[in-house]
Amino acid sequence: MASETCWIQDLLPSRSTAPIPRQEDRRMKPSRILPLVLTLLIAATALSWAGPAGQGDVLVVGHHLDPTTLDPFATTTAAFQSVFAQIVEQLVIFDADRAVVRPWLATSWRWLDPTTLEMQLRRGVSFSNGEPFDAAAARYSLELLFRAAPYSAWTQDLVRSVEAAGSHTLRVRLLRPSAFLLPLLARGSFVVPPRHHQEVGPARFAQQPIGTGPFVLSEWSKGARIVLDRNPRYWGGPHPLRQVIFRVIPDDSARVVALQAGEIDVALNAPITHFNRLKIDRNLKVITAPGLRKFTSFFNTRLDTPLRDRRVRIAMNLAVDGQSIVRRVFGGQAQVLPGHWLLPQEFGHDPNLKPFPFDPARARQLLAEAGFPNGFETQLTYTVGRYPLDKELGEIVAGYLEAIGIRVRQRPVEYGEFLRLRSTGQLGPIHQWGLLVPPDAHFSYSLFTKGSIYRFHDYPDEWDRLIDQAASELDSRRREAIYRRLAVLSHEDPFGIYLIAPGNLYAMRATVRGLTPRFDEVLWLYDVAK
Repeated sequence: MASETCWIQDLLPSRSTAPIPRQEDRRMKPSRILPLVLTLLIAATALSWAGPAGQGDVLVVGHHLDPTTLDPFATTTAAFQSVFAQIVEQLVIFDADRAVVRPWLATSWRWLDPTTLEMQLRRGVSFSNGEPFDAAAARYSLELLFRAAPYSAWTQDLVRSVEAAGSHTLRVRLLRPSAFLLPLLARGSFVVPPRHHQEVGPARFAQQPIGTGPFVLSEWSKGARIVLDRNPRYWGGPHPLRQVIFRVIPDDSARVVALQAGEIDVALNAPITHFNRLKIDRNLKVITAPGLRKFTSFFNTRLDTPLRDRRVRIAMNLAVDGQSIVRRVFGGQAQVLPGHWLLPQEFGHDPNLKPFPFDPARARQLLAEAGFPNGFETQLTYTVGRYPLDKELGEIVAGYLEAIGIRVRQRPVEYGEFLRLRSTGQLGPIHQWGLLVPPDAHFSYSLFTKGSIYRFHDYPDEWDRLIDQAASELDSRRREAIYRRLAVLSHEDPFGIYLIAPGNLYAMRATVRGLTPRFDEVLWLYDVAK
């Protein structure tokens, strides 16, 4: 454990390039013995009750989070969907690495007019409890989606009606044209059995979901494991895996130990700090893919602070060396945000905009022009333990800001406390975390419209007008042009320090085949075998 800590410390930018906050002596001290022992005990405990990872038809997945719900309409958390996506299927899905919508339970679709989408549904499909999948089931499920709180920012005042226009024909009628309806369905068009869902209610369904997928839930021991058994009646034929076991192992080191010992087959959310160690193990393979989770230090310009001055916000972007963070902290397994909030793999990305250059001299000049030649004091609130290296990233950003004279009070908090602070409006002038949204520009920009809980910087009315215009523009070229205008606005008037998007890192036993990382961080086991 101590050697891993030293390894990440070696990756941090040197003081010659940016004064990273002072780190205490890394030599083993008595005060460090207890945490090390606890980590080893966690790993030993994880190994002591491990599942049958060695069996060829059983896949054991080391999961970093224990879901709070398996209701597909109650959450947009990718870590939770990684479990229930094997049980509950969607009408359409995103491609693994592109913003392209693919058929699934809906085999085709067409626009009858600018506000009516017609979908043809797959025939011969049943839910695992025997209920038929048909247009009535799809209609019921979409009505749940369009009422679901986690999707309300995108579905409010959108849908007029959902109709079954035949046994396997579905029509969605909109209140206005919507270019993002299909991407929305690719994110949340989960289908559940209507009769069963009504009988048990949402609360019970969240604990025992039923769908059309290749697996059924057979056991959920909270905080320990979730067991899925093969669905013998799956419409795509029996899955080659008889069973999938999700073992809840929150500690990064414990997951790595379990993987190397052969007690699990796949380690989700594998820590980049162990990348080299995993890569040289001949019994393992490591797969990386670009991710969509965008880390940003968001400005609250509604508070009376120097952040209200656009020059200050640009200076803070110039102060942070994103390329160095990607190279030296994330080992190259991340992307620098390109000077705005859309990545190259997202629809609407502007390739003409580039990341802010690392230019601390220009940053100090802008601060002086804004009236702060000696800097100022601010506070940075950031998550700890929710995402890989989120604490280190907060410390590094604070160090870069200190280098141009901005005195930063760091407030690292656990994720639950972070959400509480957000809900009570107490995040302060700057808060930093990583947000993951579907790969269409509408889902990114609409987070920052008037009334959104994510909006802390107010743009002129043109901002919201352009977002609304793009949402109803059905011509993709004209729509892209609108999003490029929004990209320029967010570059010239930044609502945060645009940091990085870490890659997704999957570590697995060499015997695992067919696992393809998805940029939305959802585990997709449909093609996996051992």
